[in-house]
Amino acid sequence: MMNNAGINLINHNILNEICNYKIYYSKILKVTEECVIYYVLGENNKQGIIKVLTSKDRIKRMQYEIEICKKIKEECNEFPCVVPRSSYLEGVYYQNYIIGKSYFEVKPTNIQKYEIANQLVRILEILKGISYKNIKNIDDTPWKERISNMIIKYINKIYSNKIIEKKDVQNVYDWIKDLFKSLEISDELSIVHNDLNKDNILIDKTKSKINIGIIDFERAIIADPLKDVSKLIWIFRKDNELGNIFWKLYCREMGSTNMDNLKLYWSIDILRHLSMYNQLNSINIWKKYLKEEVDILKNIVKDDYRLW
Repeated sequence: MMNNAGINLINHNILNEICNYKIYYSKILKVTEECVIYYVLGENNKQGIIKVLTSKDRIKRMQYEIEICKKIKEECNEFPCVVPRSSYLEGVYYQNYIIGKSYFEVKPTNIQKYEIANQLVRILEILKGISYKNIKNIDDTPWKERISNMIIKYINKIYSNKIIEKKDVQNVYDWIKDLFKSLEISDELSIVHNDLNKDNILIDKTKSKINIGIIDFERAIIADPLKDVSKLIWIFRKDNELGNIFWKLYCREMGSTNMDNLKLYWSIDILRHLSMYNQLNSINIWKKYLKEEVDILKNIVKDDYRLW
C-alpha cells in the first residue's frame, strides 16, 4: 500500500529530478525547526533520504556537504568508506540510503574491529589530503577562535544549569584555559567532518567483510584533523580495544601527533558531556567523573607517554 506521509506536498518535478526514480512510499523520520526528513522507497527498491529545508543556514550547509562528497568521490577512486550520492534543488535535499547500523548494534569481532579502525583511519587520511580551497560556503572560521567559542559556550552552560557550585566554575575555567594556552595551530588544517558520532558512522557487516558508511558532512569545517581523531576516541571510549587499535593505526599512518592538542580536544568533549547534566553539585563528583574519562583516554593511548 502506498504511503506518502506528506511527501506529496513537495513539487513532483523536483522529486523526479533529484531522485531519478519514482517514489512509491515515504515516511517522516524527523521534524526539526530547520527541516523535515523523509525516508523514501521507489522503483527497483531504490531507497533514499529527503530533507525539506526551511533554514537558509541549513541550505548552505547541505550545499557544501554535496560539494565535499563529490570531491571525495572525484579525488579518491578507491575510497574505502561509502559516502552518499547527494543532490539539491529548490530547498529539497536528497541522498541515497546508506545501509548499516551503529557500532554498538553491530558488536564486531576482534578481526572486524581492526577493519573498522583501518577504514576510519583511511577516511581521515583522505579528508586531510583533499583541497578545500574551491569548496563554496564551507565554514572557515579561524580554528583558535572556534575552540575558544566552544569552551565559553560549555562553561556558560555548566554555570547557568548549576551543574557544579558557582565557586567551582572558576576552577573549571582555569583548568581548560591552561590547556587552551598549549594549543598549537599548524599549517596542516584540513577538512574535518566535525560530527562523527554513532549515528553518522554506519557499519554494514557480512560474514566476509565490513563496509563503513559516513554520512552528514554538513557540519564539516576547516580545522585540526585531530579534532576528528579525538571524537572517534570519545565514541569508542567504552571499547578500549577498538580505541587502542584505532590509535595505533592512526599514529602509524599519519606520523607525529600533537598530544597537547589531542588532550585539549578530549577535554572539550568532556566539558560538552558535562554541560548536558542538570546538576552535579559537588566539585568532588565532577573531579571523579573527569578522572574516569581521563583514565579512559590514558588507557587507549597507553603506549604514548607524551600525553601525560
